[in-house]
Amino acid sequence: MGEDLNNVLWSACELLENPDAIYQSHKNYFDAGANVAITSTYQASLEGFQQRGLSVDQSKKLIRLGIELADRARGDFLTENPNGKAYVAASLGPFGAFLADGSEYRGDYEATAERIRKFHSSRIEVIQEVADKFDFWAVETMPSLEEALLVADILGEDPHSAWFSFTLRDQQHIAEGTPLADVAKALDKNVAVSAIGVNCCHPAWVESALKIISQHTSKPMLAYPNGGGKYDPSTKEWVTPKEMELDGACWIAAGARLVGGCCQTSARSLRPLYSDWASASYRVTGAIGGL
Repeated sequence: MGEDLNNVLWSACELLENPDAIYQSHKNYFDAGANVAITSTYQASLEGFQQRGLSVDQSKKLIRLGIELADRARGDFLTENPNGKAYVAASLGPFGAFLADGSEYRGDYEATAERIRKFHSSRIEVIQEVADKFDFWAVETMPSLEEALLVADILGEDPHSAWFSFTLRDQQHIAEGTPLADVAKALDKNVAVSAIGVNCCHPAWVESALKIISQHTSKPMLAYPNGGGKYDPSTKEWVTPKEMELDGACWIAAGARLVGGCCQTSARSLRPLYSDWASASYRVTGAIGGL
């Protein structure tokens, strides 16, 4: 949409500077065939907004706004399409996203478990204040199993379902180096985890990753990779072009029950993928929050 996200808040800066663009982006995806809007709270945090000079109350208001904008876009879409399906997933990005140094793709940030717990707990509490405006949690781009387990512990018995998706080092390991098989095993029995998958990874790795995950969990799987380019965290830019189209039919065949796209994708570019899902020969009900 032409918005400049080259700053430490990334898309969360739009909550402050141009919330209408966020609303329109959500609406564009619903109109293109998406069933789920992921909120712009991935990089939104009390600390991040306070570093921009905002008060605690102002920061909380902006985090809640991230949920409210997606909910409004969902409501407007359903008004226009009464038989449509539209859900809102409250995004929780990793601690590394707040650091804005690319460490969410490495998992090597130096911070105590207590520090990371406080970071996640504070914004989870804020988002829970608007619990009626979203359907489930999107715990996404996790580079670390330890951090994912910590977030799962914080969510605990929250009534909303939660998907957990990881960024990858290669087809067999998450970013920090933990084997995907160990990740799936660790999350399989966790009551806070409703689905497991990968996101913002190279699309060529998805099929193999899903096959590994499926061998070690009975939970639903999901995949929404990026376009396969190379990202430079220092300039906040993609320095190589999108490499390949997203093969939703392949991921669905591999068992994915939620499919989409991450960086380097758009509502328009994902229309064929949504079509693949719509034409799938099966449906899974009750997989994630009734989706």
